[in-house]
Amino acid sequence: MSAQAGCRYGCTHCATTFARTPFVRNLQAQEIVAAVEQVEVNVRAEQGPLVWVDFAGVGDAAANWAHVTSAARTITGRELAHEVKVTSIAPQAWVRSLLKPQVWLPNRFMFSLHGADAAQRRVVIPRADDPAAVLPLWATAADLRPVVLNYVLCEHNTRPEDEAALTDLLTPYAGRFLLLRLSSFNPVQGSPLRPSTRETEFIAALSSKLTGWTVAHHSSAGRATAAACGQLRASILQLGTSADAVTHGID
Repeated sequence: MSAQAGCRYGCTHCATTFARTPFVRNLQAQEIVAAVEQVEVNVRAEQGPLVWVDFAGVGDAAANWAHVTSAARTITGRELAHEVKVTSIAPQAWVRSLLKPQVWLPNRFMFSLHGADAAQRRVVIPRADDPAAVLPLWATAADLRPVVLNYVLCEHNTRPEDEAALTDLLTPYAGRFLLLRLSSFNPVQGSPLRPSTRETEFIAALSSKLTGWTVAHHSSAGRATAAACGQLRASILQLGTSADAVTHGID
């Protein structure tokens, strides 16, 4: 589910960034619930009740947290879905707010890493925090709820030296996070990023070097439908994403 109509974060792997109207507004809680209701009716008729709702659509849930929290409480309270998951770039201030006593938390999180240091991470997420500064907070959040770290694989962050840097960064956190998810990159029109030619080697290196970590490779599950970050919205609104198969990719 989406938290916003558009997004201000400007992530360079996301088609929303390159749409003509990248940010419109935050979605209201009742709009989010209404969207889940519509999906739930269709899914229930074919497969049974929704297992979970994942806030991993357009926009970042952290940037509209009050409405996402209100919607999530309604979704689980009315049993529209059993669980709620939140995907976010996880800014420091937001994560600190999650660590306060008696704060509502979703059932699980996925936090976007995408780089072993601040400069590298900001190539993908221009407004991102320094990983060294935010990882201790993320690990504390992981003590409260399962957290997956997501790392998109592209040319600029899968070099041999990046294997060493990422291993050094994550080794102290062995056992704290649910897993490290290495995600194949789907090019989108306008993005300066390119898929990695060292993807296989990078995955193998991290899998062997990160002792105490579960490392998983997330390959494309939405290539045929262009279901990468922001691509579905851009396609529906005819905002110029390429129809060429090379620009299609993972969810």
